[in-house]
Amino acid sequence: MAITLPQDIQDLEIPPGMDARGGDLSTRETFERAQKADFAARDAQDLLQRQIRGVTELTGEQANTASAAHSAKNDAEEKKRRKQSSDALEMQMILNSMRERMAVLDGQIADFEAGFEAKYGDAWREIMANEILDPDEIPERQPGESMEDYRERLENDLIEEMLDENGKIKDEYKNDPEKRQWAQWAEAQHERREIGRDYDVLSDPSSPTEQREASLQNTREYGFNES
Repeated sequence: MAITLPQDIQDLEIPPGMDARGGDLSTRETFERAQKADFAARDAQDLLQRQIRGVTELTGEQANTASAAHSAKNDAEEKKRRKQSSDALEMQMILNSMRERMAVLDGQIADFEAGFEAKYGDAWREIMANEILDPDEIPERQPGESMEDYRERLENDLIEEMLDENGKIKDEYKNDPEKRQWAQWAEAQHERREIGRDYDVLSDPSSPTEQREASLQNTREYGFNES
């Protein structure tokens, strides 16, 4: 159905394609479309810029986080290296002290045994055993056992008899001048053996951790790692 304009509008005789003010409708529509397109382009550009800034800020934060993590890892590794170096130096000092103490004890033991042999002869261990051990406690030499092995076994019994559970001289041997010297030999032997066992453990990198910790505790009791 055709649309009939009011008479007063018809009287204006507006040319086709023009508005009531004489403007070109096609030109106005084109302008409005261009304007809308421009606005849309500006909005899109603004959005893109915001996205770029967001990515840049996120990338910067990630870079800072990665840098901090890398720095923390380096610090931890450096701290670990320093501790390993410090531990190695401390261990070397402990082992040096142990070697020095063993050398002193070896000298003392050698002096004691030279004195015993000069006084009692080569059988000084057997003489001590007859003096301080009960007859049924004196070990017998086994068939095929060398004299050296037998006397080493006899020394163990003598040391056990003259020292208490802490490796110290028993009271009954402290006041007898002759037996006190025997007991001092036994004490030196005991300490030398204990230190030697711990030294072998600590100087061997393949020693189990539990054994190393036990030996380190022993060195503390002997005072080798005191600063």
